[in-house]
Amino acid sequence: MARIALWTFLLAAASALAAPFAYIPNSQGQLAVIDLATNAASAQVAVGPATISVSVSVAGDRVYVVDNTEHLVRVVDTATNTVIASIPVCTGAFVAALNPAGTRLVVTCGQNGIEFDIVDTATNTVIARPQTLAGAATVSWNPAGTRFYISNLTAGVVTVYDGGTFAQLDTVHGMLGTFALAFNPPGTRYYAGNLFGAVAVIDAESGSVLGGVELPSAAYWIAINPAGTRVFAPMPDVNQVAVIDTASMTIVGTITTESPAPVANVSADGTRLYLQLTNTGTLAVYDATTLARLGSIKYSSGTGGAYGQFVRPAAAAPAANTPGALSGQWWNHNESGWGIHFAQRGSNIFASWYTYDASGNPKWYVSTCAMSGAAACSGTVFQVQVSRGFFGIPFNTNAQVVTSAGTLGVTFSGNDAGTMSYTVSGVSRTVAIERQVLAASGTPPAVNYTDIWWGGASESGWGMALTQQFSTMFMAWYVYNNSGLPVWYVATMNVNAAGNGATGTLYRTTGPPFGAGFDPHAVQAFSVGTASLAFSDGNNGTLTYTVDGVTGSKTITRQLF
Repeated sequence: MARIALWTFLLAAASALAAPFAYIPNSQGQLAVIDLATNAASAQVAVGPATISVSVSVAGDRVYVVDNTEHLVRVVDTATNTVIASIPVCTGAFVAALNPAGTRLVVTCGQNGIEFDIVDTATNTVIARPQTLAGAATVSWNPAGTRFYISNLTAGVVTVYDGGTFAQLDTVHGMLGTFALAFNPPGTRYYAGNLFGAVAVIDAESGSVLGGVELPSAAYWIAINPAGTRVFAPMPDVNQVAVIDTASMTIVGTITTESPAPVANVSADGTRLYLQLTNTGTLAVYDATTLARLGSIKYSSGTGGAYGQFVRPAAAAPAANTPGALSGQWWNHNESGWGIHFAQRGSNIFASWYTYDASGNPKWYVSTCAMSGAAACSGTVFQVQVSRGFFGIPFNTNAQVVTSAGTLGVTFSGNDAGTMSYTVSGVSRTVAIERQVLAASGTPPAVNYTDIWWGGASESGWGMALTQQFSTMFMAWYVYNNSGLPVWYVATMNVNAAGNGATGTLYRTTGPPFGAGFDPHAVQAFSVGTASLAFSDGNNGTLTYTVDGVTGSKTITRQLF
């Protein structure tokens, strides 16, 4: 046994994201999967010959492929390199862009279209088809995921939309010929590539054009490095790429290619520039600083390429640090009474499991479940107790006793279903789990508070797992009773109209010991008080509670790892 700060200890080893891949379609109807660590094509995925754009999630677990002829978005699971869904979308489907959280995909409906589709990636369905101005060509999200911007090629404007309500917020005029858009990392400015041969810089808040630079030819796509210091503008008509310094808005370099390169992406770490040489089916690799060519990767025996984000993009730093697509409350619906919460970031999942001990008392365990690929994780399960309780006395983070209780493994068959296997205190079991649905529909919140929350490093050792779906929030609170033993409380909470707080009744439950033969009818719930959450921003707030007659409050923050 060891006396340690539990959350700090478990999360200190959070590792980097998985090695990057590129996903580029070819004229043979295949999506080439390229391992950028080895610069070699590693797989081919059948997606159809009419692919016109791709969008890779920030987490790297999904690729969305737009088929312009069959009017479909095909969803590729990168763990298995298989198409797991085909989503019918608007006629003339053109360019798609995924929000940073990976929850919404915007699909423009072509240069002659006057609408666009919004896809919910949890259900893989179109949930809205708003109107826009003529020629909806390309789309780009701001780094915070709160707004998206559509270049309306025919109308000569950029239209701005709310990322939660999809309502039109603004129209930026004087943008005739604008095709591609790219944001700087803070989201304060965006750059617009022009088919008449120019790149303009626009203030994202006011819509004012702040300046620009003329190019030798049309810019069909633009990419910006993660530092926000360089914009790369491929000009396929002259087989060149213009390199623009964003401070001076001048061309500081030119890359000459042997084949048209209409699309460029920058690696998530900013060190590499990747150009699709579409006439030869080659991906050219350049040093993003020196512009030296480092290699070429043959991905097709013919031609091929697509617009969009074909390399996993750099993760943004939004106002609210939201976790990954697997995050939220999971359960087995036939065994109501216990559950597990996942908070995913990159290649790590923090699992909070609430169940019962051999006497039927509530007991919680935690684990940092390290991902192996995009579909499985494993880790050690820990149990904790403290030398004195939590309620009515100052919490002592140094008074914890943490012991290893066993192992946990989870295999995900998608973002909403999986299998949980464990061995804990000599009990082994494998059980199906699924994401728990709290609310089936509603208005998406401006900030989603789904995550693991704690009292900060000075109170490491207790925490709350929050799951928010629209205006409903589920709280599982992991803390200690008066004897210093682990106990958990739950509350289903209503989010207020402002979206910055929630209130609900707290319950403590008893139930049968974890393991095979779990009987949900043996679970009993007892009301013990109330809990209220008030958030000052996306990452900070206050918990106010009354438990068994003891009232108190705690400052809380997202546990970032």
